[in-house]
Amino acid sequence: MAKHLSFTKAAEALFMTQPAVTFQIRQLEEQLNTRLFDRAQGRISLIFAGTIALEYADRILALSAELDSRMKELSGQLPARC
Repeated sequence: MAKHLSFTKAAEALFMTQPAVTFQIRQLEEQLNTRLFDRAQGRISLIFAGTIALEYADRILALSAELDSRMKELSGQLPARC
């Protein structure tokens, strides 16, 4: 959603409803105890805390993909890297 800057576009990309995406964002903001987006006049934009959260989310996703790749290597599904 942060990359789309639209709850509706994010919902479409995730095959979810817009209210479901909004709910998930609110849950995340509650969990982190901070706002991630500025919501003004029907538009949204990342605030500084949102930018930081996005950076961590990108790192987590990259690490998850790396873990998946390593596990496939170990199980012989992919050739081992040097």
